[in-house]
Amino acid sequence: MMETQFLIDAKVESESIPSLISLAGEGVLSPKYAKVIFGKKGSELYTEILEIQKEEGEVLEDLRKYSENYWGRIEEKYFEYMEKLTYQKLDPKKRVYFSPIIKIGIADVRGRENVFIGTYFNKEDLNYIIPHESTPLHYTDIASKIKLHEATRSPLMEGVDHMIIFKSPITKILNMKADYKKLNFVRSNPEFMKELEDEWDNRKNFESFLKKAIEIQNKFKNVKIC
Repeated sequence: MMETQFLIDAKVESESIPSLISLAGEGVLSPKYAKVIFGKKGSELYTEILEIQKEEGEVLEDLRKYSENYWGRIEEKYFEYMEKLTYQKLDPKKRVYFSPIIKIGIADVRGRENVFIGTYFNKEDLNYIIPHESTPLHYTDIASKIKLHEATRSPLMEGVDHMIIFKSPITKILNMKADYKKLNFVRSNPEFMKELEDEWDNRKNFESFLKKAIEIQNKFKNVKIC
């Protein structure tokens, strides 16, 4: 039985939008709907999102079904590889919400339970976007368990996400076309990523890597989040 849920839920979305804007800025919103929903709260925001979801219903459901089928085929292996890599038991019950309001994919790492994915992506993109946004939820769980809270800051969280997805056995199950060297974050932060890669390649275990990675993060003060 698959643990991750793939959902469309106007109530959760309306409750989460303000914190997502706080987390990532107004750029997280779709330009098509930003002016429609910006400044709205509570029941007013919920009603607006519900109407937008009705308009986008066919697209949302198509993406949801595709993602559920795709992840259903690989979820068991993903958890197996993640637990072997990190030496930690994962909390598998995470939720992925599809939203026409969100322009990008974003993980609500503060609550460590939900991912929100916009309708701008095609199905092929989702093979990368789903693990790219889901992995930080598990990663922040793990960093909190082993009390390495500095490792949950944005620059390092993004860098480690790329290490896990592209430089561990997980990469072979994802069937993605994303090219590590062409990713904006990797191209924009070559020195930061090179030091992370070197530590990753020479790590004793995941925890020892994170401790070294925190030192690298503290060394680089101008990492671009993109």
